[in-house]
Amino acid sequence: MGVRAVIAARRVAGQGRPDAEAADPSTEATQPQSPLERWRSGFAQEFFTNVLNPKAAMFFLSILHQFVSGGGSMTRQIFFLGILNVLIAVAAT
Repeated sequence: MGVRAVIAARRVAGQGRPDAEAADPSTEATQPQSPLERWRSGFAQEFFTNVLNPKAAMFFLSILHQFVSGGGSMTRQIFFLGILNVLIAVAAT
């Protein structure tokens, strides 16, 4: 995401200079037009950002076991806590 932001900033800054080459619209990535496509694109980007974030993985590995009791199925409890975390994160955004 950071690299994309830097590239976009340079592209915008370059458009104001007279010596900048005109950008070919066919080569630039097109933005999704419909709200559903924008939502899917944003969701996919955030999903992969969170999945590939090592800090989030370390947080869950170090904290999650404190909330799982030995009385029931550990798999069900972990699954429930994961779904609960997703629902809270979706509601917060």
